[in-house]
Amino acid sequence: MQWGVVAFIDVMGFKGMWQRGHGAPDVLDALTRTRDRASELAKRQNAEGGGDLWHHTEIEVRTFSDTVVVLSPMPAHTDYRPTADDEKAFHDAVRRYMLLRFVVLLMSKVVTEAAADEPPLLYRGSIAAGDFQANSFAFLGPAIDEAGKFFEAAEGAFVFLAPSAADVFRARPGLLGRALFEYFVNYSIPLKRDASLKTMALNPLMFLDPDKRADHSLRILAYFGAEAADKQLEAKRHNTREFLEFVGKHWLMN
Repeated sequence: MQWGVVAFIDVMGFKGMWQRGHGAPDVLDALTRTRDRASELAKRQNAEGGGDLWHHTEIEVRTFSDTVVVLSPMPAHTDYRPTADDEKAFHDAVRRYMLLRFVVLLMSKVVTEAAADEPPLLYRGSIAAGDFQANSFAFLGPAIDEAGKFFEAAEGAFVFLAPSAADVFRARPGLLGRALFEYFVNYSIPLKRDASLKTMALNPLMFLDPDKRADHSLRILAYFGAEAADKQLEAKRHNTREFLEFVGKHWLMN
């Protein structure tokens, strides 16, 4: 197996979406656009590479129905030869963080544009880091298991770091440890069965112009409907609204 970063997301309320004001062809077209956006972003990042950290990335996007999976093994660095253990540890921590950052930015763009599409698609999911292995039709390993455990667990529209990925973020060394990153939001994610996970959530408004953020937040909340059909849906709407208010109040620069 190889160490890397993986992400799983799927559409909230996808079951029956085709009969709630949107025809099946429109929903399928929106899913196709989401897949194409994710694939194009991965292709662009793979072409740009990682500078001195590695020659190229191998981010791969796979989709099945409303689920999007991103697989990104740590690229080889054939030119680097550390001279001491602490130098290697520092370099490895930087490389792991930067790979996580690439995946986070990709997923942030995907979920933001999907929510702004017509019909809108509201994604939730998780990002994990660790060992995994994949072939042309399957993938497995600890990172896959952890991402699979959490990606449908959130009670709201959250894409967040699973514990393994949060550890990578917290271990970022040097000046990276002091910088403020607007694309992460420290938040306690509400999970099913009244559980929660204190971690970092993706900023769903980061790639929007300031004058569009309020409308986008309203669009996200409208996804749940004016009146929630049941208590579970109302809880998801409530949790999502609180999160968007938190992001707007504490993290976004106006």
